[in-house]
Amino acid sequence: VRGLGHITSTPAVEQALCARSGDPFMAVRSSAVRSMHVSSGTAPALIKRIDDVEACVRAELFRTLAREPAGGKQFGPAAFGRLCVGLTDRASAVRSAAGQAVDAWHKLFGSATAVLARCDVQGDEALGNAVASALAARFKEEGIAAVKAVLSGSVKGDANGIEEVCTALLARHAVTVMREDDRDELIDAPLLLQRTNEALGSSVTKPHGAFVLRQLLYIVAFVDFCDESSRRRAERLAEATLQRAPLTTTSVAPSANVLTMADLGILIMRKCAGLCKFQPRSAKIQALEAQCSARGVLLIS
Repeated sequence: VRGLGHITSTPAVEQALCARSGDPFMAVRSSAVRSMHVSSGTAPALIKRIDDVEACVRAELFRTLAREPAGGKQFGPAAFGRLCVGLTDRASAVRSAAGQAVDAWHKLFGSATAVLARCDVQGDEALGNAVASALAARFKEEGIAAVKAVLSGSVKGDANGIEEVCTALLARHAVTVMREDDRDELIDAPLLLQRTNEALGSSVTKPHGAFVLRQLLYIVAFVDFCDESSRRRAERLAEATLQRAPLTTTSVAPSANVLTMADLGILIMRKCAGLCKFQPRSAKIQALEAQCSARGVLLIS
């Protein structure tokens, strides 16, 4: 199997290595993956190794991809996203090898946002969230730059709006991974609320406007409002979201960690009312719960 890797790549050699990549013996699979060149012929066999039970085979997959970063273009959006999620693999050796591959793609495509744009971030939002979170943790400076771009409204949109989508998604996850002190220093709450209201106004007319709006609402739900003025503005935003946002036109995959527009509106409203997930069930809290639920029902209906 190792010898095949030193032979000039031909369809016959590729087929032989692809066949051996599914061998019952771990050493044979690992050698086959190591000997492969990334091409349209080998890509289907390589992507299957992302689920290999042996960490050494998965790590070998990413080392092969790191050697030939241009081969990343051979994978479709869903497959490329699954490869990027290798950054969160349960095995440290695989995470390290996946980091080498992602760094090579980052250099090839030019930025974390460009890497994210190659993934299916809207068709499978759970996968898109996993990729964005991993990239935000690895490229923290670019995550901060994405937050600044979203707040300043300086995102350079392309014809299909994908760059704006990926910048908003990266910014959302950058906010969740940064330290609380850094987050408080970086985010101007009134400006965030202004941008979110603007996104709400264009959520129907703009391409992918609803998706971008949801990312901003996630950030609003995550940020603490330290003054009464901002709290009231956030409460009005939550009410406007429940009344006007395109609640039924989102591309939400059935997943526990993907919230709809209505979920986010209710979450922000509860936060403004002083309700959190874990708190004593006193009479006052129960009254606030009932009041918040009633308001939500009235606004949605």
